[in-house]
Amino acid sequence: MDAHLLALIGVVFASTGFWAFITSRLARHDQTHDTMKEVKETLDKVQTEIKDVKQDVKQLSADVDKKIQDLRDETKAVREEHDAKTARTRILGFFDEVRVDPTCHCFDHYRNIIEGDIKVYNDYCKLHPSFENGYTLTASQFIIDKFNELVSTGGFDNE
Repeated sequence: MDAHLLALIGVVFASTGFWAFITSRLARHDQTHDTMKEVKETLDKVQTEIKDVKQDVKQLSADVDKKIQDLRDETKAVREEHDAKTARTRILGFFDEVRVDPTCHCFDHYRNIIEGDIKVYNDYCKLHPSFENGYTLTASQFIIDKFNELVSTGGFDNE
């Protein structure tokens, strides 16, 4: 039986069909290996591109955040300057009115001008030395002096 088995094995190995089968299996294995290698290379390229896109998005986001902050800062600066100019206008208008009649305004209106507008205007001028200031020095001092005079003489007592 051993001889028959060896003869059978010899016939199987000698047949071209057996070797064709083995060769086709090996070729498929190589082809699958090559395909897997190509897929891995493609995935690596895609991952690199995704990383690049993520980095680009991060940079764009940072740029947009900076532009938004710049716009906020610019808007704040414009608003603060506008507030200072508006305060200056109210100070000068109040000054014109109280020069004619110091008692034409109530205690609270004087306080609002002194603690609000004069303070806002002076604070802005201190922080922005290049801003046109000095327009209200005389007016502010006059308003403060008249307020103190009316307080000390009882000029607001009739309110």
